[in-house]
Amino acid sequence: MARPKLKPTTFQRRLVEIAAGTGTPHDDIATALDISRSSLERHYGRELNSGACRRRILVIEAMYRAAIRGSAAAQKAYLAFEPQAPLPPAERVGKKDRAQLAAGSAQAGTEWEALLPHGKVN
Repeated sequence: MARPKLKPTTFQRRLVEIAAGTGTPHDDIATALDISRSSLERHYGRELNSGACRRRILVIEAMYRAAIRGSAAAQKAYLAFEPQAPLPPAERVGKKDRAQLAAGSAQAGTEWEALLPHGKVN
């Protein structure tokens, strides 16, 4: 008998977002919800992709509110907060370029040595 179709609830979406915000592996989140990893990624993709960012913003907001109310520790933490720099976009490397890089990185003393001219690396 097939399992019933998954219908994510608001509570489950919030749990996934919180777990993703702490860096919990997707396999662990799926196990906690008693679903497969593929179902998790299919039904909770948005929460997995942006959950960490949204939860971090909520923590920063809470820290700001505490700082405004006069918490010296929150004021110091808020003023010392440094946002993470975005990662540069990944450069796409085609098959030919990968093969050329692999050929150029062949080293003497490896299985590639026999294929190199005179057994030397250029």
